[in-house]
Amino acid sequence: MISCGDTSAGPELEPPPPEPEITTGTVEVTTSTSGNGTDDDGYSVTLNNNAKDIEINGTVTFEEVEEGTHSVELSGLGMGCTVDGDNPVSVDVVAEETVSAAFDITCEVSTAEGIIAFSKTVDQQFEIFTMNADGTNQQQLTSYDMQDQYPAISPDGQRIVFVRQDSESSTLDNDIWVMNIDGSNPQRLTDNTVDDKRPVWSPDGSQIAYESGNESFSIWVMNADGSNQSQITDDNGQDTAVSWSTEGDLLAFVSNRQGDDSSDIYTINADGTELDILIDANSNNGINLFDPAWSHDGSQIAYQGFVSNGALRIFIANADGSNAQMIQPDGYSNARQPSWSPDGNYIAFLELASSEDSDAIWIVETDNSNSVKLTDDQTNRLGFPNWGVIAE
Repeated sequence: MISCGDTSAGPELEPPPPEPEITTGTVEVTTSTSGNGTDDDGYSVTLNNNAKDIEINGTVTFEEVEEGTHSVELSGLGMGCTVDGDNPVSVDVVAEETVSAAFDITCEVSTAEGIIAFSKTVDQQFEIFTMNADGTNQQQLTSYDMQDQYPAISPDGQRIVFVRQDSESSTLDNDIWVMNIDGSNPQRLTDNTVDDKRPVWSPDGSQIAYESGNESFSIWVMNADGSNQSQITDDNGQDTAVSWSTEGDLLAFVSNRQGDDSSDIYTINADGTELDILIDANSNNGINLFDPAWSHDGSQIAYQGFVSNGALRIFIANADGSNAQMIQPDGYSNARQPSWSPDGNYIAFLELASSEDSDAIWIVETDNSNSVKLTDDQTNRLGFPNWGVIAE
């Protein structure tokens, strides 16, 4: 019995458990899309293997993300759409706070005209394809058990000259062939015991220039039917990558004949006379130059060259070789094989990516603006874009 004066306490109550420490935050992802094109089905954004759909100008949030550094990646971009800046981006998540990851996307649709021929691997063999200048309507023209490469569209848009590997030769020589623009009626033009490669049409379509040789290559010219094959250059070095001037009187080509472990651009009359150096490789003009291509109005010449950081870039110079300017913007892995649009406002080029399955063909305006990616072939090698007119 407890008396009224008994003040003894009952059992002590345990203190409530401490609130759990919060170690997560929120990541807010935004997209902002500009340009003359759109990607109407939106994109996908991924954080820690968790993917969410996001509109082209939208916002999504990832909640309860553990504090620390995380990677956020945007994917599902349509043709002609590129992220301006890093992708993926890193975010540092702080507990109980919201951090942002913003992606600016530019979607550009090519307004250029014409048709582009190129090579693409099918079952690990290069075949000849064509597509519209906006990247649509890819058409496979050849189906061969060896390699078909180096397509060039005739000035009238009716035919394509290209190189086919000779399956009957024990040395796998390359020969030059021609076919209609739709791939029909292929005909062999050369049948030599050496490699014949990189054919280009004369401006009037009556002749074809090309390189030929084995250990040493020279520039040759023949009639468009394969007759009258004539050697134009004769040097112990490598004379390759020929281009025909708009007037038809000059050939530009690449040679290492100076013996300094680099290639320069030369010109020679189409009859083999008057050899001159046009562009000397150096830190301003690019190093180890290749693939010269005259503009259709004859006022400029484009080519590829290495820059100081070891990357390949596209340059444009005046027709006399002066005032060389790098026009292909930074951000691409390696840019090569320039080809002019018929109107002279664009350059098509190949982005040779660091991995073997992500080459791409781009076009860029000659003022270094409005770059548009035309292809998205993630499992194919690409090469040798050549831009021509659409046959009437």
